[in-house]
Amino acid sequence: MFGIGKFINNLLDKFLPDIVGDVIGAVVDGLTGNYAGAATNALDAVEDVFEYAGADRAAHGTQAVLGFTEDIV
Repeated sequence: MFGIGKFINNLLDKFLPDIVGDVIGAVVDGLTGNYAGAATNALDAVEDVFEYAGADRAAHGTQAVLGFTEDIV
């Protein structure tokens, strides 16, 4: 479903960091009753937080230390 929150998210992503559009899109979708869109935007924002914090690299490094066979990117 393509809600107004997703539209605002995409518009803001052109000018501001991705997380800003995700959060505002989630709020707008929530306020307009598009709860599935709000959840999608909110999960995108959480993903961005981990990305900005470097959690992807940290997780790969931990797996390498523990001996998992996944390649470090």
